[in-house]
Amino acid sequence: LELKRGRQEYDNSYENLKVKIDRYDQLARTWQDKLTQQEQQTSQENLAKVVSDLEQVKPATAKDLLMRWIAEDRMSDVITLLGKMSENKKGKILNSFTTSEELDKLHQIHRLMIENVANKDQLSKALGELKQMGPNAK
Repeated sequence: LELKRGRQEYDNSYENLKVKIDRYDQLARTWQDKLTQQEQQTSQENLAKVVSDLEQVKPATAKDLLMRWIAEDRMSDVITLLGKMSENKKGKILNSFTTSEELDKLHQIHRLMIENVANKDQLSKALGELKQMGPNAK
């Protein structure tokens, strides 16, 4: 009888512990999701601020700033910034690329933009194939 009672107490304690662990895990996931969401929102806001700043300065100045990013080997950031700009402002900045070196950099930007589109197409195709495999595929 004592062993049975001890076993029941152990089982109850174990179940209570499992409930508390599950609750803690859920709380941790909730906080992680909130922090991830906040990080993404902050990144988007900061990106919008940088784009706005580039659009506010003279096109030649914006071009010089973009060239600094390129010199720092941050070409993907330049592509992202250009992609977020209004067409009018972006056109004025791109028109300021006049020297041979600047035009080479602009060509490189365009080449990477096209390659990025090709990569996205390949990813979309792969995702489509996964979805066709069955309802359990994600």
